[in-house]
Amino acid sequence: MDLPTRKRGRVPLKVTDEQRMEIQRLSGFGTPIREIAAIMGISQASLYKHCRKDLIKGRALANSKVVNALYEAAVEGHVGAQIYWTKRRCGWKEGGDPESEQDPKNQQIKMMTNCLIPVRREREDV
Repeated sequence: MDLPTRKRGRVPLKVTDEQRMEIQRLSGFGTPIREIAAIMGISQASLYKHCRKDLIKGRALANSKVVNALYEAAVEGHVGAQIYWTKRRCGWKEGGDPESEQDPKNQQIKMMTNCLIPVRREREDV
């Protein structure tokens, strides 16, 4: 006598496109993983397993939008955005190097070089 075989275990999780968009949005806002999982009604392990790319994509898209807005503000003449951009992206600092301050041409070349070639920062061991 053949008995019907029953599948064991849970029903596989199927994430809809709408759920993926919500996960990306929440991830982009910086919502912690445990909270995203609670909002979606799934475990953190399931969220990682099935939606890892969405978590990464959400954060990347949000960062891209903010960087684009910062860039646009800097290009349009917002001085604060320009200062932030040059300090973070070009390695510029407040004050200056006494020897380069004496030669403005040397200072200008150094600044341009720092902006074109990423500055390698030393890692501080704690």
